[in-house]
This record gives sequence, C-alpha cells and structure tokens, in this order.
Amino acid sequence: MKKMSLVFIVIMLFFSMILVGCMPKSSSENSTGDNLKNTNKTESKIFKIGITTQAWKHEFLKNLINAFRQVDEEMDNVELILIDSQDDVQRQLNDVDTLLARGVDGIILNALSFEGSSAAVSACKEAGVPVVEVVSYTENEDYLTFVGTDVKASGIMAGNMAAELIDKKGRVFEIEGIIGHTDQINRGAGIHEALKT
Repeated sequence: MKKMSLVFIVIMLFFSMILVGCMPKSSSENSTGDNLKNTNKTESKIFKIGITTQAWKHEFLKNLINAFRQVDEEMDNVELILIDSQDDVQRQLNDVDTLLARGVDGIILNALSFEGSSAAVSACKEAGVPVVEVVSYTENEDYLTFVGTDVKASGIMAGNMAAELIDKKGRVFEIEGIIGHTDQINRGAGIHEALKT
C-alpha cells in the first residue's frame, strides 16, 4: 500500500509539472478563446513517461514496478514505458537514449549509479525532457525533484546503533551492496560519520 502511494505521488507530481509546462502562457496577443482552445488540447493529450529502474529482480523494485503498472492502467491520459536496466549502467544510459528517441514527455529515473547514471540526466536536460529521480539519485542535480529517503541519515542511525551495541569498543564491518550506488556511497558516509564520534 505504501509503495502504491509513493508511485501515485511521483506520477501526480510529475504529471502536474508537465501540465504546468504545457499550459498556454497569457499574453496580450492571445484572446481568452485561444487560451481555452489550447487548454482543451492539453487535457486530451496522452503523456508518455519513461521509467528506467536499476533491476526488477530486486524485491522492492519489483513491487514498485507492479505499482507503476497499476497506476498506468488507472490513468487514461498517461502512458508509462517501463524499462529494466538489469543492474547495468551502460544499459540504463542506452535506455534513456531510447526513451528520448521515442519522444517521451518526461523520465522517472531510479539511478543505478550515483556518478555513472548522471549522464542520463545530462542527456534529458539537453533534450529538454524533465527528470524525476526516485529511490536513488545521481550526482548530477539537474533533475526536477527526488522522491525517496535520506540514506545518509539512515546510515548515521545504523552507525549510532552499532556503536551503542558494542559500547563504542571493538571493530565493525559494513556490507556495502552495489559499489557506486547512491545508497552504498551515502549510507556508508553516514555510518562512518556516526562511528567517528
């Protein structure tokens, strides 16, 4: 249920941002009738949103994709194009190029690599296509917004808990996950910051 709510928020946020960008601008040259005509065209448009994710084999992302599919079925004026990057950064970059070539109105990016997936954001900016990053984010901050949690804060919490459990004495080891991923970099930074104190 929470995943469905997150997906709905992401889609509605993105959809409203795209709509605002497509609404006619008021000027002395446009009559009220012209504005109304343009608004009606916007309302009937099918918005294509590309979604590229890290890998569908991960349980959380599998559930997220299923929630996106449900939203896709329920929203008549939105078409979601879902792509599994299969834990391959180059594939994710190619997927974004493919989505741009297909003329999407926006892209939702679940970045595989903090640094490596940044090129996808640059490509979208160059094409004039807005990006919303979800769950994990890139080093490139040229996206509209990020929807997810503060992973560094979760690392600090984990580090403090570990320090308390060992009474601030002894050694700990960290299971890092995928090297170069946003979570690996930022959660690790939070853990190290907490254990230094």
